[in-house]
Amino acid sequence: MRRLLVSAACLAALLPITLTATPADAGPAGRWTSVSGAAADLGIIMRPSAYRTADDVLHVVYVRKDGASSYSLWHSAVGDDGRVLRNNVVLSDWDTIAKDPRIVPTTTGLRIAFGGQRTTDRTDPYGGGQAFQIDSTDGGATWSLLPGTIGEASIGTGYGMGATDMPDGSTYVSGALNARVLYRNGSYDPEAPVASPSFDTATCCAYDTELARVPGTDQVWMSWMANGRTADSIGNFVRQISPTLGPILKAPQSSVNSDSGLANSPLSGSPPLVAKADGSVYLAYPVGYPTRRYVGIWKVGSSRVVRVPASEEARYADLSVDRAGRLWVAWVSRHTVRAARSNPGVTAFGPARGLGTLKVAGADSTWGVLIDGTGNRPNADVIATNGRQLLHQEVLAGLSLRATPTSWRGSGRQRVTFTVTDAGAALAGARVSAGGRNCTTSAAGTCSMRLSAPRPRVITATARKAGYTGDQVNLRVRR
Repeated sequence: MRRLLVSAACLAALLPITLTATPADAGPAGRWTSVSGAAADLGIIMRPSAYRTADDVLHVVYVRKDGASSYSLWHSAVGDDGRVLRNNVVLSDWDTIAKDPRIVPTTTGLRIAFGGQRTTDRTDPYGGGQAFQIDSTDGGATWSLLPGTIGEASIGTGYGMGATDMPDGSTYVSGALNARVLYRNGSYDPEAPVASPSFDTATCCAYDTELARVPGTDQVWMSWMANGRTADSIGNFVRQISPTLGPILKAPQSSVNSDSGLANSPLSGSPPLVAKADGSVYLAYPVGYPTRRYVGIWKVGSSRVVRVPASEEARYADLSVDRAGRLWVAWVSRHTVRAARSNPGVTAFGPARGLGTLKVAGADSTWGVLIDGTGNRPNADVIATNGRQLLHQEVLAGLSLRATPTSWRGSGRQRVTFTVTDAGAALAGARVSAGGRNCTTSAAGTCSMRLSAPRPRVITATARKAGYTGDQVNLRVRR
């Protein structure tokens, strides 16, 4: 099977489109706005990717279909304030461009690794469905298609391509076709082909590879999903592929026993994989079958799977490591986008932040999500697609407020202790307000105040701190 970008037949008629878009305000917290300009045919399986440069600009790349056998590759630059700085075409009028372009840094700028073919002419150096690369040295304003290829068709237009940068500025790519998983760092000559390094999974088939490199090293990890019938061929898997080839590791609870044998409920798209500077590697995937009970976060090599709150029936997900080493996770459940941030040890997540449901012609239409938390500001950037546009919204981590007690009797004063946490960790400096009074949490994340009410009532206590979305709890005064 060959999976390329296709359009959704159920989408409404497209609006007129142009090759450039006027910069516009992108989505602050609570509001979605377009980063891809006017509506176009992005399809429902397209996988955008993003990379943030040192100037805190988020560069997003994506594919759109412009007509029969006519695809284009696009780039959007989003500033640290959420403003779209640029939305420009990278390549146009290609016969095919695969659904999953990957943007990575080089020593001189930016690179997009992508699969496809410019024409169906086999003598065309950009034909054949291989993997290619196109570079920019001016922040994405202009792009130059590099000669040659970086991977055979099994990587470029197989079952999902992954890519990551290397310390020397080169690009590692990966792909899967049937039971074979391939990876390559370096050029590929279709006239004198030397097969990419590869390994076979136990049985067919492997899909949707993803690559992550441990910062500051040449250690590269790969993830993929497999849908075989045996324990070693169904579920989510990871393997170190550089500098040496490590053992294949299966993610705990990524397949379960069912009435018909082993089964799993994979994400639509690659299982997200990230690596932290301390060398730890994390994978996200759904747990449960036939119902996806939650998104699990697995620290590779451990036996524990951390549960992401409110993530049942997630079909799309993405991960990002922020500058403090916390993980941001975004997911789509029943077309609603949510996000949450972990504590530094990635042993727990804070409350899920609901970001809304994308729609087309009044119908729910959310077909993918991307998150980046690597910026200088405390928020993360979320990109989602409705099949016609890429939409952006900023999200802040949520804090949690607890009160003890939450109810009492009588009209006298009652001392109430409040505890504010960030993903389970005590949060100092949060301001708690209730019944016209205020207190500020200590290093232990607690503060207290004496509250009273002359008659039965509900007192709403709220907690706020800059850089967070607040929380509230209701206190009940009874007779």
